[in-house]
Amino acid sequence: ISKTNFLIAGLDVWQRNLDSRRQRNIKVETFDSTWTNVITTTNRTFGEHPLPEAKYRSIGAFTQLESKLFEDKLSLTIGARYDQINIRSNDVFNPVYIITNVVRNDNPPDSLIYAASDENNTSWGGNICLLYSVDDNIDISFTAAHSFRSPSPEERFQFIDQGNIVRFGNPELEPETGDFFDLGFRVYEDNFSFKGSVFINLMKDLVTDIPG
Repeated sequence: ISKTNFLIAGLDVWQRNLDSRRQRNIKVETFDSTWTNVITTTNRTFGEHPLPEAKYRSIGAFTQLESKLFEDKLSLTIGARYDQINIRSNDVFNPVYIITNVVRNDNPPDSLIYAASDENNTSWGGNICLLYSVDDNIDISFTAAHSFRSPSPEERFQFIDQGNIVRFGNPELEPETGDFFDLGFRVYEDNFSFKGSVFINLMKDLVTDIPG
């Protein structure tokens, strides 16, 4: 914009397509009363979708202004970003099919885990940074920022059966948000330098595993 003002702006669009499949094999043997001879053997294969067929699309616009003020004694940076996020998934069936001794069943009963969904999240993020030079050897800085993260398809829709542990996602997860503040002080001398800061980070709705 000028010799002391710089403007950066941009637009990004990206999409992640997800299709996850696995097979789980179980062998069951029945023994006679002496536990030495196998009477019957049953082999079962479960076809599963640990994660559904899903799409995660993000459209974001961002801008940042960098300025030098008061004869370059104060450096000011202001940034902002806005995103529109769409998360779409198909019905999730588990198991998708069962093969019992080579006989395949493509319609196992009661296998719907998650119904198809189409979720939209809008997000904004921003930051302001100040760096003030008290003199050639002393700087004071301040930063404030806001962040946003929309939960991933894995966190929303996972269904992972590990036998003794089953991991479920949650389609109704709220986006994570955070607010960050930092006040810093810097001293530069010929024989030593010092950098220190006091900060606080406030985060809300962090996604984590809980027993259930």
